[in-house]
Amino acid sequence: MADPRRTLILVNGPSAGAIGERARWIAVAAGGASVAYREGSRTAALCHFLARIRQVRPDVLYLVDCAVATVAAGVLARRILGARVVLDTGDAVAALTCSSGRGGRLGAAAGLILERLGYRISSTIVVRSDGLAKHVKALSGRAAVLIPDGFDPTLAGPRAGGKYRASWKAGEHDLVVGVVGSARWNARLGWCYGRDVVEAVAHSARRDLVGAVVVRGDGVPRLRALADRLEVSDRVVFEEPADANGVWDQLGALDVALSTQTNDAVGNARTTGKLVQYLAAGKFILASRVGTAATLLPEDMLVDYHGAWDSGYFERLARRVDALPRRDEVRRRGMQLIHLARSFSYERLVSALQREVPEFHPE
Repeated sequence: MADPRRTLILVNGPSAGAIGERARWIAVAAGGASVAYREGSRTAALCHFLARIRQVRPDVLYLVDCAVATVAAGVLARRILGARVVLDTGDAVAALTCSSGRGGRLGAAAGLILERLGYRISSTIVVRSDGLAKHVKALSGRAAVLIPDGFDPTLAGPRAGGKYRASWKAGEHDLVVGVVGSARWNARLGWCYGRDVVEAVAHSARRDLVGAVVVRGDGVPRLRALADRLEVSDRVVFEEPADANGVWDQLGALDVALSTQTNDAVGNARTTGKLVQYLAAGKFILASRVGTAATLLPEDMLVDYHGAWDSGYFERLARRVDALPRRDEVRRRGMQLIHLARSFSYERLVSALQREVPEFHPE
């Protein structure tokens, strides 16, 4: 394989995030390559990436996520150093930009240019879902390598989460419905990760229900305001995700994990790393019938979602929550899903990277 000392991985996110974890396993697949993370603004990230490129002078540059800082660094490394570029992407970037409404038409055009440029400079394109592989093929005419989101097998597994349940004031028989992840506010749709929890609690008739929104991001104040407006702030707890180990205890405290994706190019392109973690934690999952969730989960865990925005989804979701059995049965059913997670262990995905990514092959 390429010399790991001359392989550099650039991550469009912090070391503590899900893509930071993915990058560290990619580094293992590359024989111990260097990793540089984005910890600040776009400009700061680009400056940091360029400094690391000057330091390492990579033969292989592996970009984790298609973003301005990573793609710009990839263009320069390819042009100046002749580096081979691998793009590892989890989103249909142009569609996501349109969905968010950021920058209007100009932003949408810029998103499409960025996405096409990312594909063009890359000798190999890695995607995280079958839906995104089809999208890449349609947009660029190129085949992509499918390496889905995964989980760290040294940390994963079912846990009781008693400490967190106690801090959330969830009783022994209370049903905790929640999410763990990042909440980035989509102003156009009035949506972010965690809104489904607040809405499910507000629309549900169950009195044994506690909502847990374990997220960080600019959407948190909006979600708190929504909980106040819907008069469920006393039944929904907000907390930031813990560290890489502690987050599994937070997952353990949940009885039902929600995974909501829109039924459009954005949602169908995503595996959603949290879905994989929910499986590995042995959670009962209620997910929109979109993308990877629709192919993995049993029928009673899928909720229909129509189009790019479905205003009726939250009520359908709440009805499914109302129909759930008692907590002990819900947790038993969740434990039956653990076997579905095995193929997403990052130990297995390392082998897939070494086998499927030409830049990681023995020379």
